[in-house]
Amino acid sequence: MRLKMLIAAALLMHTVVSPGAENDRMRTNITVQERIIDTMMESDTAFSITSKTEGIYISGFGAVFTIEAGDYQDDFSGEFLWETPGIHLKIQSIEKSIQKTQGELEEYNEGIAAHENALKEYNESLKRYREERVKELEEELNRREELERELKRRMEVLFASLKAYMADYGGALTLPADERLMLRCHFGGYHFIDDGGRDFEIWTTGDELNRLHTGKLKRDKFIEGIEVREISGSEGLPTDIVIMNNILSTVYKDRGGGFIFRGGFGQKDSWATYIPDFGALFIHRQSVDESLMSIISYKLFGVSNELYITMNDDKRADLVEGEGIDLDELQESICDLLVTYIPTLKSVKPREQVVVVVKFERGLGGMNQQMLIFRVNKEVFQQYRDKEVIRNKIEVVKLN
Repeated sequence: MRLKMLIAAALLMHTVVSPGAENDRMRTNITVQERIIDTMMESDTAFSITSKTEGIYISGFGAVFTIEAGDYQDDFSGEFLWETPGIHLKIQSIEKSIQKTQGELEEYNEGIAAHENALKEYNESLKRYREERVKELEEELNRREELERELKRRMEVLFASLKAYMADYGGALTLPADERLMLRCHFGGYHFIDDGGRDFEIWTTGDELNRLHTGKLKRDKFIEGIEVREISGSEGLPTDIVIMNNILSTVYKDRGGGFIFRGGFGQKDSWATYIPDFGALFIHRQSVDESLMSIISYKLFGVSNELYITMNDDKRADLVEGEGIDLDELQESICDLLVTYIPTLKSVKPREQVVVVVKFERGLGGMNQQMLIFRVNKEVFQQYRDKEVIRNKIEVVKLN
């Protein structure tokens, strides 16, 4: 029933609107799509949502939804084998230890016939120990492989569900042909603790969506053409894009009364991607951990300033009084970084863009949201040398 209501809401978005209402229409449509994705994740997959899906529309790029998923549901929450990575190395280590012991004993007992029987018995015990230990390790390895196969199967089901969402509901966004619908998925939590989480991008174009919903493209062909790629850590991304993302992350820290951070195990507060023919996109989300929201978001005990979280030298969170983040100052800082470091982005072609989105969530449940969007074409840095001129070419949009 929930999905049917959401479908109806999404279909209403197809109605013709005036240009002045376009932004409100898209914002409402993005909110509807967020709810559809969360409902689908809760109903059709074996993963739990660790943070509500967040969507952003960027003119010229399209719609981007950030999905954060965690551990599987309870039916697949069995033991996870902490010691299983590197099992073959452990077996080799055991064998080397046994060989070393045997060598020492043989050298020590060389020529001592009276100790031959004792040495033989000891060698037999070492052999039995090795066989038993190797058997235990192989059982652990088999269990881990079983878990990995199940994880792969469940992720395939998840990707199939996300592709079905794009086919069924993506057309309601009515994206231009050259824009994209992208789902950025981060998997974190207990079952991904070995590799610190995994990130995937799933995307299609407005042209493909339009062809599907006008009957020019069959549904199975549309789903077959949806792009899926894994980007975990720096894997799959050019190094200069990763470096730029880390540079941008530094600007949010120690500003105003401190820095507001996004809490929660396995959550991602920033990510970047590179799309050929478009350029580089950087998404940074800053918010207060919801578990602390009630004591941070309000002015307490007559204090005129709000309270913010900072990280002390012991890497623990402290509450401090401060004036908060000055968006004008932050805007200047980001523009300074863009002017200085965009020339280092060799992966971005001259006719491509660099877009940076900074989203702040404040207040109970993140209801008070602010967003800064920075956009500049790479070719500006070839056309002009004066930094002030380049700065003025950076388009900045503020959204509340």
